Amino acid sequence: MKNLLCTLKYCLVLLILCIFPFCIALVTEYAISGETAIVSNYLVMPMTLIGAIISAFVFKREGVFKLKNRRPSLKEMVSVAGIGLAFKPLILCILHFAVSLGLTNSGKNNIVSFIIAVFVAAVAEELIFRGILSDIINISHSEQKLNTVITIAITSVLWAASHLYGFSLYTILLIIDGIILGLIYHRYKSILLCIIYHAANNAAVIILGQVGQNHWIPVTVAFTVILAFSLCIIICSYKSSDALNHTVREQ
Repeated sequence: MKNLLCTLKYCLVLLILCIFPFCIALVTEYAISGETAIVSNYLVMPMTLIGAIISAFVFKREGVFKLKNRRPSLKEMVSVAGIGLAFKPLILCILHFAVSLGLTNSGKNNIVSFIIAVFVAAVAEELIFRGILSDIINISHSEQKLNTVITIAITSVLWAASHLYGFSLYTILLIIDGIILGLIYHRYKSILLCIIYHAANNAAVIILGQVGQNHWIPVTVAFTVILAFSLCIIICSYKSSDALNHTVREQ
């Protein structure tokens, strides 16, 4: 019970530390442009990143936050980037052909908004949800496997809900993405891999929204090839790792 109350207290602190810069960004944006269109906003994600960095500093000093940042191999980075680039966009392509799903990209389409949506958002959200929030949730549980499952489930749902799409197909896809990101973080112990997956994912979805209807078939084929190639790399890496561990045990 004490651990649960401690987790709730830290969650509230994290929310305040992240929401405060977010609110400042919204007020500033409204004062400048007279609107608060979050998707096309140049201030919200940078301010959220500032909130994430402040939160990381605070929780690290409290001894709550221990960032997992093992240096990944090139194979790991390529495979994770490939899955991030192809997984959700491929599902969107399949849904487009199956149920005539339309996909458009809202907001201003320029290099600055692209960089913010892809890189700034990826760093801020992964630092908050896969990094800080994961460690906060861990306080409440002692059994390792159960702890991992609970942590991935909670962070995935909260991360998807934070995008404010309501109960929709896209929210479900975000939850699935969150589960994949959680598995990556706990399996590879690297926040960098989560950022790479997230950035590739955001870039692919934005680009997909700009692709004309006549090009969706070749794009679907391309995503399928990329996903298959990335999964092959992961499977081969697992086999190599298992073989190495078996050799070490025999010696």
